[in-house]
Amino acid sequence: MLKEAVKVPNHPLLVKKLSGPLPEASPMLFDNEPKDVILEYMRLMKEEGITITGADIA
Repeated sequence: MLKEAVKVPNHPLLVKKLSGPLPEASPMLFDNEPKDVILEYMRLMKEEGITITGADIA
């Protein structure tokens, strides 16, 4: 049958990486958004207790 011995790897060929839950990305707001969009975003953040400043707007 076979003249050579079958070679078996010593280590797994594929490494299974454990994946955890994805970090929740906060919504982004850009400075070229219309004024009503920025005001609505600020209102929603205020309801959640998060204070945003001009530095938070990219």
